[in-house]
Amino acid sequence: MSNNFDLTPIVKSGSVKFITKILGCALFFVALMKILGYDKFVTGLLIGVLAATVDLAILFRGMKKSLPYVDNPQQGIKIMKRFRWIRVFTAACFIILMLRMKLYVPGAFCGFLLIHIIYILKLLFIAYQHGNERNVKKGV
Repeated sequence: MSNNFDLTPIVKSGSVKFITKILGCALFFVALMKILGYDKFVTGLLIGVLAATVDLAILFRGMKKSLPYVDNPQQGIKIMKRFRWIRVFTAACFIILMLRMKLYVPGAFCGFLLIHIIYILKLLFIAYQHGNERNVKKGV
């Protein structure tokens, strides 16, 4: 038995609850920065969080589109590569719009990183739970 875990149940369920939890954690940090008085930074941070949330939604949409091709992984990889370029294009559009509007772009990069760090932590938490479930079934 391998040590890998599968996100298929989350992807099949629509992943809205999963993305909403990540967004809620990130908005907590945005509110904290607002309370601390970093107004210029908060605007960029909020836009970055929203852009990263859109990016995460596109990622899960691509994963859902590629799920039927489990038996033909090359077709699934083609779909995921297509969605990768959509993600890059979307992120570039957000940054270009922010530059044209003369908004604080470094805050957007921080928001983008914040969402993805929370996403990785959430995946680690799921992997830890999955490992504990496997150990309980083995009787360890």
